[in-house]
Amino acid sequence: MRRILILIAGLAACTVGCATAHDGSKTDVVEVTLDQVPPAVMQTLTRESGGAPIGKIERGGAEDKHWYRATETKNAQPVQLTIDESGKVIDRKPAK
Repeated sequence: MRRILILIAGLAACTVGCATAHDGSKTDVVEVTLDQVPPAVMQTLTRESGGAPIGKIERGGAEDKHWYRATETKNAQPVQLTIDESGKVIDRKPAK
């Protein structure tokens, strides 16, 4: 019984901290602050937001290649951006 509970707890922890990367592989996702993102990502977020507040920022990917996901409000509509480390927007969609 104890082993089952440990297994369930481990699966729940992975569900909270794992996501699917753009290439279909699993990746850990952590919340970061604006001052923790690379300068190119910060410039893109600042430019894309047009001065509007930037919501929660998440980082995911592998050790050598990360992506950043943030929610911004553009034209009164929440937009979710995914940006690579070089500052290129790789996905833009309405936020849920």
